[in-house]
Amino acid sequence: MAYSRAVLALTLLLAAVPLALTAPGPAARPNNNNNERLLSRVRRIIGNADEVNEEEKQRLFPFSVTITGSYYVRVPKKIGFITLNVPVKRQVHCGASILDRNHVITAAHCLLDEDGDLIASTSWKVYMHSIKRKPSMYERMKSWFARKASKLTGKNIAENVAHHAHFKKIHIHPSYDKGSILHDVAVIETSDIRYDQISHAGPIGLPPSEVVRADGPTPGTLCDYSGWGCTRPKGSVREKLLMAQFTVKPLGDCTSVFQGGDSAFWQKNLCVQANRTTVCPGDSGGGLRCEHNGQPYLAGIASSAATGANPELYPANFMRITGYISWIRETMALSSAS
Repeated sequence: MAYSRAVLALTLLLAAVPLALTAPGPAARPNNNNNERLLSRVRRIIGNADEVNEEEKQRLFPFSVTITGSYYVRVPKKIGFITLNVPVKRQVHCGASILDRNHVITAAHCLLDEDGDLIASTSWKVYMHSIKRKPSMYERMKSWFARKASKLTGKNIAENVAHHAHFKKIHIHPSYDKGSILHDVAVIETSDIRYDQISHAGPIGLPPSEVVRADGPTPGTLCDYSGWGCTRPKGSVREKLLMAQFTVKPLGDCTSVFQGGDSAFWQKNLCVQANRTTVCPGDSGGGLRCEHNGQPYLAGIASSAATGANPELYPANFMRITGYISWIRETMALSSAS
């Protein structure tokens, strides 16, 4: 069967409405095999995913957070006989993982606007949701009263009850190429993430030394991923958190499917696949959770998946944390020391 080929698609959620934007294509070598597919930026789970309950969020995905940023673009708008370039606000939503009280990790491409420029760190926030994408009425009222109390007392009461933190500095991997899907990793320095005050939030560890030495997780390992998902391609964002179990696959399962995906390309990537489930536009940057001797660790960062029809039938691409662990640790140490 011949599958359609597409350029790399970068999808942003604009005012809660998905908008497909075109970005430079991945660094893939052309070939004549029509069964080979291109990789596309991804931001949501698609297919047979299960809703996560509060207990599962606290037990399995306390590290899973949402990052939201915004920027302005000028859009032509006709007013009478005059066409003006009107500033329009764009919003970007991605997944991320808590590493400690001052760092989260995500996919580098999440932090760029539609022109490939870095979105200013001052426009970003980290949200520590429970299982709902939007805060409850109680959470909104609590935050509103806290802000009012902060103004009256002069004390920062709002920060004590807030379920969010601010970006301080963005560290994108120095070898990241915004025109491809290589080295799609970024560490974010944040304001204090008060996860000790939130039952469903907490950090996840980096891979242990045994996993690092094996360049794991190894093929056959079962891992979990969560996101806000959609049940079909181009579907809307779900209001409740979804989860799916992925199996780490041999590199050959991906190199035989994706254009330009030779072993050198996949050396720092993870090839994973689930039962009729994959990631689609909506939650790039989210963390893949695996276990070693019963202890959870961050194994990968959601980056890209297959284009064309039935993407849930094909493997997905995550950045392999063991391939970047030295850079991650150095970046965290340097930012903590500054």
